[in-house]
Amino acid sequence: SGKLAVVSATNVFGHIRSLAVFRLTGTKTDYLVVGSDSGRITILQFNAEKQSFERVHMETYGKTGCRRIVPGEYVAADPRGRAVLVGAIEKQKFVYVMNRDSGARLTISSPLEAHKAYTICSDVVGVDVGFDNPIFAALEVSYEDADSDASGESARNAQREVVLYQLDLGLNHVVRKWSTPVPRSAHRMIALPGGADGPSGVLVCCDDALLFVREEHPVVAVEVPRREGPLSDPERGVMITASALVKQKGMFFVLVQNELGDLFKVTVATDENKNVRGIRCQYFDTITPARSLCILRSGFLFCAAEAGDHGLYQFQGIGDDSDPTGAAVSTEDLDATLTLTPEDRTYYAPRDLQNLVKTDSLPSMSPVLDANVGDYAREGAPQLWACSGRGGCGGSAAVRVLRHGLPVAELAASELPGTPSAVWAVKGDINDEASKYIVVSFANATIVLAVGETVEEVEDSGLLRSTNTLSVSLIGENSLVQVFPGGLRHVRSDGRVNEWKAPGKRQVTHASSNERQVVIALDAREIITFELDDSGMLLEGERREMDADVTAVAVPAVPEGRRRASFLAVSTSDNSVQVLGTEPGEGLAGAALQAVPAAVTALCFAGSTLHIGLDNGVLTRAAMDSSSGQLSDARARFLGTRPVRLVGTQAAGSPAVLALSSRAWLCYDQQGRYTTVPLSYAALEHASPFATPAAPDAIVGVAANTLRIIAVERLGEAFHQQSVACQYTPRRLVQHPQSRHIVTIEADHHTLTEGELKSALDEFAQVKKEQGKDGDAMDTEDGEAGADQEQDVAAVIADDPLKRSHRAEDGKWASAVSLIDPASVEIVSRVELDANECAVSLCSCSFRSRESDVYIVVGTARDLKISPRSHAGGELRVYSLGDDGRSLSLVHCTHVEEPPYALASFCGQLAVGLGRTLRLYDMGKKKMLRKCEKRPFPSMIVSIKAQGRRLYVSDASESVTFVTYNKEQNQLYPFADDTVPRHMMAVETLDYNTVVGSDKFGNIFVNRLREGTLEDPSTDPASTKVSWERGLLNGAPQKVENIVNFHVGEVVTSINRSSLQPNGAESIIFTTIRGGIGAFMPFASRADVDFFSHLELSMRQEAPPLCGRDHLMYRSYFFPVKNVIDGDLCEQFAELDSSKQRAIAEELDRTPDEIIKKLEDVRARVL
Repeated sequence: SGKLAVVSATNVFGHIRSLAVFRLTGTKTDYLVVGSDSGRITILQFNAEKQSFERVHMETYGKTGCRRIVPGEYVAADPRGRAVLVGAIEKQKFVYVMNRDSGARLTISSPLEAHKAYTICSDVVGVDVGFDNPIFAALEVSYEDADSDASGESARNAQREVVLYQLDLGLNHVVRKWSTPVPRSAHRMIALPGGADGPSGVLVCCDDALLFVREEHPVVAVEVPRREGPLSDPERGVMITASALVKQKGMFFVLVQNELGDLFKVTVATDENKNVRGIRCQYFDTITPARSLCILRSGFLFCAAEAGDHGLYQFQGIGDDSDPTGAAVSTEDLDATLTLTPEDRTYYAPRDLQNLVKTDSLPSMSPVLDANVGDYAREGAPQLWACSGRGGCGGSAAVRVLRHGLPVAELAASELPGTPSAVWAVKGDINDEASKYIVVSFANATIVLAVGETVEEVEDSGLLRSTNTLSVSLIGENSLVQVFPGGLRHVRSDGRVNEWKAPGKRQVTHASSNERQVVIALDAREIITFELDDSGMLLEGERREMDADVTAVAVPAVPEGRRRASFLAVSTSDNSVQVLGTEPGEGLAGAALQAVPAAVTALCFAGSTLHIGLDNGVLTRAAMDSSSGQLSDARARFLGTRPVRLVGTQAAGSPAVLALSSRAWLCYDQQGRYTTVPLSYAALEHASPFATPAAPDAIVGVAANTLRIIAVERLGEAFHQQSVACQYTPRRLVQHPQSRHIVTIEADHHTLTEGELKSALDEFAQVKKEQGKDGDAMDTEDGEAGADQEQDVAAVIADDPLKRSHRAEDGKWASAVSLIDPASVEIVSRVELDANECAVSLCSCSFRSRESDVYIVVGTARDLKISPRSHAGGELRVYSLGDDGRSLSLVHCTHVEEPPYALASFCGQLAVGLGRTLRLYDMGKKKMLRKCEKRPFPSMIVSIKAQGRRLYVSDASESVTFVTYNKEQNQLYPFADDTVPRHMMAVETLDYNTVVGSDKFGNIFVNRLREGTLEDPSTDPASTKVSWERGLLNGAPQKVENIVNFHVGEVVTSINRSSLQPNGAESIIFTTIRGGIGAFMPFASRADVDFFSHLELSMRQEAPPLCGRDHLMYRSYFFPVKNVIDGDLCEQFAELDSSKQRAIAEELDRTPDEIIKKLEDVRARVL
């Protein structure tokens, strides 16, 4: 279908370093080899029934952690599936022989060493040599001579080599067979098909060239074409970052991608002896720069993007080999030295997709640099606003708005003549793929709409249209049943209509049906059942009079192989739900009774689970025993302020329930875990499942007087995303407290500003135009056409962010400040900063001298260079909002001696971190006025948080320092800091004495002031204050207490103390550099702490991580884990086999259902 969906996701509690796939000869099962930081080789197999990975083998070979001499960084598999090599960055390589036993189960040998001391490895691949002894190729460089040469000359002349390692299957031994030198810029290898399919050997990717290397074969080189235009640097080589092999019967080619995102088709011409005669490299298409490319047999290309959303593309063609445009062919002039002049190079111009078409994308926010949580759009529910993506990376730079809920696509919407009371969609036959009718009920009428190429009202459906309808459904194979207040109408496929009328003056109030049964409730407290007989007639069955008025009825689906459902559910006005048996002759005998705390408004079955909607907006569900009908394990969740309506539907082919309250919620099972998640859509008053060939699980609903057809796009996602594209990488965002607009700063290194880019493109077009006029071999007509084409190329580059990717010289920065309307999620104002000015910090601030105004302060750095670090000072740029509140105007700009990496509004002043100096500024008429400062801090101030009269100052390498401000003396006094050096990334205050922070190694910590900590400077000895001023003490006089340590596994870039639910309890919401979102939730009782501590301990023992990493060691990567329960590990309890669940539950003196209920309750407090 060309759509992507996540089938399985498993947390391995480790760092995955490499992946490889192999298949044993003669089998149809793929195995996944995982190289991780566990010090073990792990082989996984995907279980399609359980939709999860299962571990087949795991062998230990080294220490844990990402070490340079411990294998795991590289994994390569023999193309015939006979062996796997696991390599380290330095020295060590192990080869494992793969085989199978008599039961066709995979077996793995002991490791065979292929070590080489004093070597650094850049890449490893398995060479296709048919069924000869397996060979692995490694890209290595030796540093043995460089180790003993202090001058560095040996290091500069170190030779990179392609080395072949051969596994002798007879002797069970690995030998270093052959090596050949390659250019120093070689960085990647691609194995080519061997045997009867190709020449074998490898393609070595170098800067601007590809080399074919094979034992006893001359090196064949071909250049990689370069982009034409003003944005390409002729002095800088272009690297190949990703590749994929396209292999078909009788032919193959390789797709390679450079760092700009351009794809090239590489074809290899061979003679009858499989010797390479030539290589052709031609520009193919331009897509998002990828970390990896994968080609599917169904004709799709998956692009795992470096930044932003991953893409799925479908092949429309495989390129025109006869087209010389952007094509380079191997020649004898280009040898392994890769010497080419700019005049001899092949150039191409990027263009729109021709050979590929994008069919779908998989959302990814990587990387996230900053995020805030709040109801900025005034929707009544918090949103998460994130700076994500990267400028110059296929247009992935964007500010994204995440709302809790499943993404929904609206397929159609139409106005109705009145306000409906209900809606249904029914098929004409049980085998139909699409719904035939949409039935809409009003207060005193019913309309029937036929679904086809258009939706039209019909009168020949057989359904009664002169009254309102209570229920319409398909019964049997091709009959319809309509329930209305006066009775029941059965419309058969041949057009015959049978009616049952309510006795006397009674009326039907509620109804429910399945494939063979109908249950109705009369206003006289009576329940009546109907059932299809063998001839297709709908016959009346059992009756029962209830003790109170009936408020809802429900009957589950007929189990496979049965004639009827054994039970039905009835709710009455006394706030109770009863389960009644439906077997003939038993008179609807009671099987179970469940009391609920409020009036029941709806009942619905999903499998054997009964969902109960209450008048107070609470959804309760209980498991029903299929043999006795007993209800157990009741669980409740608050959905909204309106009474809950329930509709049975499908989600990914499985039974699900749509709950309608103040929001629409979808309740379904995914990977063994029950999920209740809202839909990111307007509130629906009525709904019904709707099917089309393209969307079999769609929904037709009613909102006010509008009929809408929607489809859930991606099951399993917790958030729906909306984004606004940015020109450069968004770095920081804040909200203007008065206008509620979002202000962001964007900045990119090695990038030209808009003005510089426009000038370069205009100059490029002018030069090409003059070349076209002055060319000796070009006539006037062709010259004008060529000039027009070059102008078109310049226009395309200027308009498309994917094609304007470039890399300017070091120290070139482009920055901007943007104002975003949170309601429409669009940029309403944008200010481009000067060239070589990098925006590094942002805050909103109000000053004592101008308390009624709120200003936006942007900190910038001039001529900033990263390595070695240098700059020409910084600027404090103060902006105010225009009179319309939708524009930014510069008030003034203040030069400072250091880049201001940290800003915060503090006591009517601006706190600024300038290198090692903390300074306070006030607002002046022409510039900022310096009021107070404190220095030196240990390294460099990177973040400042303010609360009351305290500042919480984060240092680049020395954790957080607590600073107090003495207003009378106008002095800043650091009075407490950490005992552990931490390289800070983000910080947030939890209360006046407690902060939570993260470092650049993926750790989160919480520090708190000890009891009795003194912050009054008058109580501190003078010697301590002097020592701090001189920088001799290397710390504050008092130390904080560390109360929490936890290794997240990714760099945490933002921390917020907020809630993702309306009026929900606060938790710590954080985002990571790879686009992850997580939360830390405080426990409310000691009982919960004890329960989850024991559950975590049991999970560590009974269900260790998939790739062999010890869970406790992983969460204690840098500091011992302290006072944190790992919810990710505990939630894997629901995915375990029932036997393991029972074993863990017995240790905790609980049942598995009670543990799952506890986990759901905890998750519901966050989402």
